[in-house]
Amino acid sequence: MEAYFRIIRDWSRLIIDQKYHESFFHVTTECICEAIKKVFLTKEYLHDPHVVQYIHSFERFSKFTLSIMQEIIRPYLFLRDFDFLDIYAYEISTIDFGRITWIDEKTKRLLRNIGIEEEHPIGRRCYELFHQRTVPCSGCPALEEKTEPFLATFENENGPHYYKVRLLPQNKIFELSRALLVIQDVTKEAKVMFDTLERLLQLAEYRDDDTKNHVHRIGILSGMLARLAGCDEQFVANIQVAAKFHDIGKVGIPDYILNKPGKLTKEEWESMKTHVLIGHQILANLDLPVIQMAANIAQTHHEWWNGQGYPNGLKGEEIPLEGRIVAIVDVFDALLSKRIYKDAFPPEKVKDILLDGRGKQFDPKLIDLFLTMWNDFLETREQLS
Repeated sequence: MEAYFRIIRDWSRLIIDQKYHESFFHVTTECICEAIKKVFLTKEYLHDPHVVQYIHSFERFSKFTLSIMQEIIRPYLFLRDFDFLDIYAYEISTIDFGRITWIDEKTKRLLRNIGIEEEHPIGRRCYELFHQRTVPCSGCPALEEKTEPFLATFENENGPHYYKVRLLPQNKIFELSRALLVIQDVTKEAKVMFDTLERLLQLAEYRDDDTKNHVHRIGILSGMLARLAGCDEQFVANIQVAAKFHDIGKVGIPDYILNKPGKLTKEEWESMKTHVLIGHQILANLDLPVIQMAANIAQTHHEWWNGQGYPNGLKGEEIPLEGRIVAIVDVFDALLSKRIYKDAFPPEKVKDILLDGRGKQFDPKLIDLFLTMWNDFLETREQLS
């Protein structure tokens, strides 16, 4: 048990520190489970119920391990996605209270800006490092007995701040009980924005039929195409986040339509098409440039270059650039993916479909750029899968 929890801790840290992508562990687990089935689910062993039980138990145990890791790393990945927000994050141990176990790059810069040249902050006490105290701060939110993320606001000589705290209690015996603290100058709008963005990203991930892998790939691939198109780095950074929300409007589409294995009826298809308007309505009222871009993408990524798309029949450059970029990347990834209603298409067939849509469904200049770097997009998608 001790080794198990320490392995979970160490593997999660590799993902948080960006030494491995989380998909590495999912793919590795799937490969091991499939290899074990290939070896032992044969005529030689099938008569032995214990072997079959062990195989199924191992598969369930592997999925359980991945789910624990996902719960640990989720808040860190959120912070990485929304790095443009003016927030600072660090992690402390709740066993050896206040001992810093992780610190993000923004917080390191913050420390330097306030004159603290701490080369190795890991292991220091947060109340010593940030507040120059010898004992824990009165009213520290990490001392509260709460298991869900929550907000607490404090006043100090530098003005009001708020903490958003995510406790990560895995196993206190093995020092896996941690608290992730996020600090930001407090305003009502900042709190609402931060919470809203977090929930929106979760919606974008979990209503997609390929879970979060699809939306993550769309973000990265859209950034690649934007950079190829000569967009500045701010546009590239924004579209990498904004593109993830392209199908968020599917939260308003009934499950029986989203998960239907066969062809949609005319009425069902009309209902499905409304997801672009629903997505725009969800996003449009959040006054933040990257989310305004996301609202544009949600509304326009199904418009066609020749005006035959939906919902507004926009044509050519009437369609915003971000919508034209995501239109290509979304079709590219969707065709290469196995879905409930279809198998994955081979790459050459996908390439032919994209080429056939040049000047019809897709911006011809963007398609030319995309196909010029076809192997790079294909390779990147494979790495992200």
